[in-house]
Amino acid sequence: MSRRGYTLRWTCAHEGCREQYYSVVDYKADYQAAWKRQSEKPWRCLRHDGRGDVLSPTNTCVRTEVPMTVMYHRQFWDRHGFVHGPGFKAWADDFPEGATLIVTAEVVLPAAGDVRDGGQS
Repeated sequence: MSRRGYTLRWTCAHEGCREQYYSVVDYKADYQAAWKRQSEKPWRCLRHDGRGDVLSPTNTCVRTEVPMTVMYHRQFWDRHGFVHGPGFKAWADDFPEGATLIVTAEVVLPAAGDVRDGGQS
């Protein structure tokens, strides 16, 4: 019978947020190290981690630039040879060295008079 792991459960440190993170570690030393890290820098969910890349009604556009790097005789976008997202795919080897991948995500909000039924159609 295998040993039971140690369960970690954090709640986002942002005031009022109830987002939770669950993980299981195999060793007590890892469990204690995780608690030490948590006490030094409490976990925050993606919405509240402070990077500013969450789209919202007050932040409707996010732009990210990913420069190409060359490692091990190959080209990479931020440690990945292939990146993709909604509407695009890009292999780093298809582009000349020094290229930069720029990804922009924008949410277009409806005009105030265009919303019907509370936005539910």
